[in-house]
Amino acid sequence: MYQESEIFNLVLGGISLIFFTGFGTRRLNIPRSLLIAYGCLLLSYLFTVVEGFIAPDAFNLLEHLAVAVAGVVFAYACLHISRKLSSEGNGTS
Repeated sequence: MYQESEIFNLVLGGISLIFFTGFGTRRLNIPRSLLIAYGCLLLSYLFTVVEGFIAPDAFNLLEHLAVAVAGVVFAYACLHISRKLSSEGNGTS
């Protein structure tokens, strides 16, 4: 069975994604890889809700895989941003 907090996380995450894709890529200069990682986190929220209704083992696996992919993409984005800032001369070291 699902919990209300899981549905709330999914709805709040979806609203945030709409904001970030609408304003973030243009005004806030958010890299696309961060949006992809955030989308993977949203998928994990979706899989969490769906596992309460059908195929709990399969959707639990998909949830954890989505979180793992999000972690890898977040790490790639951090590395990419760090290299970009250091090549521009804005790095701290």
